[in-house]
Amino acid sequence: MGALINWIAKLVVGIVIFTVIYFIFNRKTAKDFDERQNILRGNAFRRAFFAMAFIALLYSNIALTLGPFMEDGVSEILLVCIGADVFAVDCILHDAFFTVKEKPWLSMLCTDFLAFLHGSNGMRDLRRGLMVKDGLLTLSVVYFMLAADFIVLFLAVFIKAYVIKGDEE
Repeated sequence: MGALINWIAKLVVGIVIFTVIYFIFNRKTAKDFDERQNILRGNAFRRAFFAMAFIALLYSNIALTLGPFMEDGVSEILLVCIGADVFAVDCILHDAFFTVKEKPWLSMLCTDFLAFLHGSNGMRDLRRGLMVKDGLLTLSVVYFMLAADFIVLFLAVFIKAYVIKGDEE
């Protein structure tokens, strides 16, 4: 339980620092998105919600029949990661993620860095044997999930910015 509280405290501090830096360097508001983008973002929120609801239902049914295979809190964090990925990829592929002023290469650089950071933390915990405890997946699995999330976001931005845009021109 102490490891979960420690991990959540680090996560909250990281989110606060990221939010402060984000708002200092990026003054994007809802006015920067046009009406079409706002509608598409609403649709993406709906899809992410239903994806999270479906996965929560699926995991709860599996956990009820076979028993839990993740520690408390891990499945919820993974559920949020999947919902965020569904929202972000949907927005990216429908041109509702970036405003006209934003450059996709900066997002690609950030997602590369974050994927490497979380992947290396996951590998460290995997070598230490911290992934499984008493037959349950631990919080260390979240590092690999976040690395996979950032790789998916990188690929979505790359495909939209360079592959699909190249076909449209």
